[in-house]
Amino acid sequence: MPLDPQIQALLSAVAAMNAPPLSQGDPIAARQGFRFMTVDMRRPEHIVPVKETEDVTIPTEAGPLAARLYRPDHAGPVPTVVFAHGGGFVIGDIETHDNQARTVCANTDAVVVSIDYRLAPEAPWPAAVDDTYAAVQW
Repeated sequence: MPLDPQIQALLSAVAAMNAPPLSQGDPIAARQGFRFMTVDMRRPEHIVPVKETEDVTIPTEAGPLAARLYRPDHAGPVPTVVFAHGGGFVIGDIETHDNQARTVCANTDAVVVSIDYRLAPEAPWPAAVDDTYAAVQW
């Protein structure tokens, strides 16, 4: 089965950069590379629409936790989803996973709380889990 043309174009662009795999670099370089592929290459017409977004701060024992609320275009009560982005607790943030959070919001008619949990190695285990738990409690 052939690859989707957009995926093939992305893979070709990544291969042309001759960059080492994320696993062979340091966390800072991995974050920069991931941000380039997710935020910097994002085209405005591909952003999933939601009714509104709001950046908020969740108080936690470790300090303030940045989060973004996504509200669906749906009248009446809706469920809430706490969205902890991917990235192995080392890379990723609210911006790199913005469109995924938007997609969950739009496709489930749920409020999505996307959290910017602390990343390793600067914040070792269980910092990300503690931040996620604090967001669920909030």
